[in-house]
Amino acid sequence: LTTFKGDIPVLQDVVIAKNYLSEEESMKILKNNNIPVPKMYGISQLLINGQNYYILEEKKINGVVKNYNNMNDKEKIAMYDLITKVSKIKLPTFGPLTAEKKYVYNSWKEYLNYLFDTAKITVKKYNLKLDIEKVIGSIKNKKLNNKSTNFLILDPNEENIIFNDKGKIIGLIDVDHPLGGDPLYQLAGYKYFMKDFYDFLLYKSYINKEQAETINLYSIIFSLNDLYFRATAENETTDTNYYIDKIIYTYTEFCKEEY
Repeated sequence: LTTFKGDIPVLQDVVIAKNYLSEEESMKILKNNNIPVPKMYGISQLLINGQNYYILEEKKINGVVKNYNNMNDKEKIAMYDLITKVSKIKLPTFGPLTAEKKYVYNSWKEYLNYLFDTAKITVKKYNLKLDIEKVIGSIKNKKLNNKSTNFLILDPNEENIIFNDKGKIIGLIDVDHPLGGDPLYQLAGYKYFMKDFYDFLLYKSYINKEQAETINLYSIIFSLNDLYFRATAENETTDTNYYIDKIIYTYTEFCKEEY
């Protein structure tokens, strides 16, 4: 057995067992908070062509995986409701959720400073023409939530969500890089990767003007850190030009606004 998406079994490509321990820990937290996740059987190995692969064994969920373009409004709202419900789960402190339970940041501000530093590294490494200090300064001028740390799925891949034939969500899988932090940072990821969905939320008035301003700022930091993560991940092949173009587009959107 391995992780299933719809009717298709998927062999995860991460080969370090501790990464699965982190995912297993995340799924336990979600299950304990009544989020529909598959039953886990544990972490095991498969031998394929002489090479060992770690897998997280989970019970198959019989349902439908949809691309965003194939979702109706009811399903889009269900996805947003799931994200919101998960973001109400409280974690001990801020930063990445790891198997070792090391929540190493004591405030959202402290973790943001880490994100700012890696964003600066990315700007310098790729010689990006954007005023990162202006973005950071604008974020620091915002009244941010430093008191409550919330469970952020962070991965905006809609294909990690499984529906039944009535449009109800019956499963959430592949929560392997969650974060404790500000829920608006989660929405910045959707703005960056799924702008149509983000625009849908704006149209439905799920996001107000003040929140949108913060999300716009966060989305730049998110984009720079996404490229940083991809470029430094083990065995990761990244089309840097594609992501640089997305970063510049995101920054251009920010420059249209006044903060």
